Amino acid sequence: MEQAISLTTTTDQMTEILKLARSAEGVEGISEPAVLDGSRALNAGLTPEDIRVGFEMATVIFKTGGALFVFLKAVRDYLKTTGGVVGISDATGSKPLGRIDAMSRDETLPRL
Repeated sequence: MEQAISLTTTTDQMTEILKLARSAEGVEGISEPAVLDGSRALNAGLTPEDIRVGFEMATVIFKTGGALFVFLKAVRDYLKTTGGVVGISDATGSKPLGRIDAMSRDETLPRL
């Protein structure tokens, strides 16, 4: 069964994270990133402290929940080298599911 999530992060990080998504196994589709205003970033689960620069949102569709989990771990590993945070929400971007940063543990990664 397909799983879809929306990712919210800075423009610079979105570029790199979408490269990860394009190279990940089990990705069914990726939307083009869209620029968000501050209120939409807050709806994606980011805190006011996280919102200091422009943000973008993109939706990634996975063939399975397992592929999604492997991708989220890759995002976390990327953030270990760059810092920052990624908000995870449902595919519509309206329901926050969690956030990933360099300190996120496997058991705290959003599981769908």
